[in-house]
Amino acid sequence: MRCPMSIGDKEGTEEAYDEDGIKYIRCYHNDEELSELYAPTDVTNKAKQGDSTAQYHLGKYEFECTNYDAAMKWLTQSAEQNHPGALLFFGLCVQRR
Repeated sequence: MRCPMSIGDKEGTEEAYDEDGIKYIRCYHNDEELSELYAPTDVTNKAKQGDSTAQYHLGKYEFECTNYDAAMKWLTQSAEQNHPGALLFFGLCVQRR
């Protein structure tokens, strides 16, 4: 059980580096970490070039960070290439309706 948060809780995104020097980004809401994405520049560049796995990971990150428009863009592009994770994501969305 989480205690109530005080004013000034973490919101938005933060950049950091792991022990190997690899950059990653995290998104927060009310001081709770929602998601993280390693090598965001590389993933974004690969996604823009049509890499379905990068599109899936970027879309999943955006979805978990509640950036739904961006999430749907990347997940749709990934699913259109038959990426299993993206197809499963959309299948679960339909099932929950």
